Amino acid sequence: MMHNIVKLADKIAHKIKYKVYGIDVRGKVPYKKTQFIVKGNYNTITVIKNDRKININSFNYKKYLSGIQLLVKGNNNNITIHLPAKFIESKIVASGDCNEIELKKTKYKYDSCVIRAMRGAKIFIDEDFSDACDFDVCISGKDTSLSIGKDCMFSARIRIINNDGHQILDQEGRVLNKLHSIKIGNHVWVGMDVMFLKNAEIPDNIVIGARSLVNKPLSLPKDRKLSNGIIIAGVPAKIIKENIQWRRDGLK
Repeated sequence: MMHNIVKLADKIAHKIKYKVYGIDVRGKVPYKKTQFIVKGNYNTITVIKNDRKININSFNYKKYLSGIQLLVKGNNNNITIHLPAKFIESKIVASGDCNEIELKKTKYKYDSCVIRAMRGAKIFIDEDFSDACDFDVCISGKDTSLSIGKDCMFSARIRIINNDGHQILDQEGRVLNKLHSIKIGNHVWVGMDVMFLKNAEIPDNIVIGARSLVNKPLSLPKDRKLSNGIIIAGVPAKIIKENIQWRRDGLK
C-alpha cells in the first residue's frame, strides 16, 4: 500500500509538493519563486542597481527580484541586495529587531540558500560569492556578525551558525556558551559539508576540505606567519598544506 501511495504522489508531483507519510515528494514545479512578507515597523528592503537605490515593497518586488523569499518579522531591520544577483529557491529572513543583511553583486548564483539574521545580528557577503546548493546561515545576537569576503566559492551543504540555540550555565548561573562573530576572508574555497561555528575566523586565499569543522581563528605558533595560501581540513580543521593557490577553472 505504501508503494502505491508514493507512486500516486509521483504522478501528481508536477502540480504540488508535499509529504506523504514522512516522504518528501518533490515535483517538477519549483519552489515558490518569489515571496515578500514584511511585518513590523521601520523595516527597509533596498535593491541597488547601477548605483541607484530602489526601495522594495509588496508592489514592485517581482520587478527587481525573483527566486527569493524575503521574510521580515520585527522592527528596524535593513536588507540590501546589490544587483546583479541571481537567486534560485532561496530565502532571506530577518527575525527580531535591528538586523542588517547586505549581499553585494555577483556574477554567480545563490542556489537554495537560507540566510537568517536574528535578534540584532549583521550579515555581510561581499562581491562574486557563489554556492553550489543548500547554503544555510543562522547568525543571532546583538553585536554579532558574519562577514564573507570577495570571490568566495562554497560547495554544497555549507552550514554557518554562531549560536548553540540554548544556554549552558555554570553553577553560579553564568552563561558559558556566549555568542561570537564569524569572519571568512577573500577568495576562500569551501568544500562540501563544511560547518562554521561561533568564533571561526579564516584569512584570505584558503581552501577548506570537505566535512571539516571550523570553530576558532586559524593561527600558527608565534614564531611562524601564515603563508599566502593554505589548505585546512579535519575536525576541528587544521593546516595540512601551505603555499598553494586556487582558481575556479575546472579540472581538464
